[in-house]
Amino acid sequence: MAVKRGVHWWVHWKTTVLKITLIQCHRRQFDSAPGTKAPFSAVLFLDAAALGEYVGKYRFSFGILDVALKSGHLEAQLMGQPAVPIFANAKDKFFYKIVDAQLDFERDAGGKVITVVLHQNGRDMRASRITTDR
Repeated sequence: MAVKRGVHWWVHWKTTVLKITLIQCHRRQFDSAPGTKAPFSAVLFLDAAALGEYVGKYRFSFGILDVALKSGHLEAQLMGQPAVPIFANAKDKFFYKIVDAQLDFERDAGGKVITVVLHQNGRDMRASRITTDR
């Protein structure tokens, strides 16, 4: 594996004959203030069975969040907004790439996903699961 450094990006890649496979890409912040987080987190790839545990509808006070499995990845859609991909960075923790927001899923004692917490704009908003679409 080789490491290529750019002004703002580090890209790690593996080369094979006539093919370059991108393994990981993340932005390095050179002049950000202490305590600010990078705009992108490392992505954890989960199989369809693991992703299926999160699929369903969750009720916030302001609307319904629909989490769906599409082509091997999760998409989240709030009522009245388009569906957008969400990405895992740990078990039960997902983030959006298009907006600074995170979703933390919570499980009951039996391991079933029952709640999601949306972290956005300094607020933590909890939603209970109302359906499973598996």
